[in-house]
Amino acid sequence: MKNKGFTLIELLMAILVFSIVSAVISSTFKNELTAYVNQKKFSEMMSQLRILSHFISNDLKTSGFNPIDASGVEIEVAEKDYFSFVRVNDEFKTSGDLKRIALYKCGDKILRYVANTETGFDWEMPSLSSLCSSASYKYRTPDELAFGISELEFLYYNRDGNLISQQGLDNQDKNLFSKISSIEVSIKSEINYWGKKQKTESFRFFVQCRNLGI
Repeated sequence: MKNKGFTLIELLMAILVFSIVSAVISSTFKNELTAYVNQKKFSEMMSQLRILSHFISNDLKTSGFNPIDASGVEIEVAEKDYFSFVRVNDEFKTSGDLKRIALYKCGDKILRYVANTETGFDWEMPSLSSLCSSASYKYRTPDELAFGISELEFLYYNRDGNLISQQGLDNQDKNLFSKISSIEVSIKSEINYWGKKQKTESFRFFVQCRNLGI
């Protein structure tokens, strides 16, 4: 018996079925890949926020740390997105072993600026604009703690848990500085999900400060 092969209709039907199966497989693969990539982005972002909160929390906990009653240990700036203070250095031996720590937002970056007398720092408080515009300042390059951060915000509370007036803090009221007992830190990060709109994730935590005359 002679084999006549496939008819044109059978061939077209085979191509149609193959195309449908391929489209289903391709769509499933794309959806799985998109979910994997987006979950990976989310996990990396949350991991970065946890690490960032760890660094900031550790810094803020030492606000006012002054076991040897050295002079000059104080909060210098307490603004919405900029907090700076002087504390006694980790290896404290004399009243001259002081360390300045400044946390602030510059563009979409969270930066940490640390300086002490051993690096030749002249103790003149630099402005936020000068720190942000310079790659290095007085022998110290600001440490970038995180990428893709869209917002950093500090809220300051007294020992009774009441919010301290930010307007008074912006006016450099030292009396209000001394009343800061805890700080609420809010960090927002923007994620460009694959195949979706940009999404903002928030991370918030409280930090109890030390030895601020309370």
